[in-house]
Amino acid sequence: MRASNVRIDGQIAFVALTKGYETVIDACDIPAILEFKWHAAVHSGVVYARRCAGRDASGRQKFEMMHRRLVSPPDDGCVDHVNGNGLDNRRLNIRTASRAENNRNAKRRIDNTSGHKGVSFHRRLGKWQAYINYEGKRRSLGYFNVENEAADAYRAASLILHREFRRQDNARC
Repeated sequence: MRASNVRIDGQIAFVALTKGYETVIDACDIPAILEFKWHAAVHSGVVYARRCAGRDASGRQKFEMMHRRLVSPPDDGCVDHVNGNGLDNRRLNIRTASRAENNRNAKRRIDNTSGHKGVSFHRRLGKWQAYINYEGKRRSLGYFNVENEAADAYRAASLILHREFRRQDNARC
């Protein structure tokens, strides 16, 4: 990567990627990424910075994600973007996490029709159901006449069970 692809603004740096994207990192991390050419890649609807990292033994292309390079998690660990923005690779926004912790901070599913994470309409009962996934199990939080009450129940349970890995954008998460 050429230094011309990096723009520094105080303590942060912006790195130009392909497809018109750019990623933000802490300026002190420039040496860790400068020698590589990074490009934009979409995974599960989120854009990330990654690079080609050669080929494996079977000849398939390998990739390295920028956030993994900056945090260096264990091989079986994940890197979680606190704000859900895969292009925000500042140290205050990336942290090591287990797969379960990373999933707790996931955005609501694309097939969600209520607009709230952990809320669905139960047709037979004619009520809104709140639920939360925890320790590999889906747990019911109850049934509610009002959609927002179900959403509030999910947010309260997430605060207790998911703690710092809960999804922070509470408004229609």
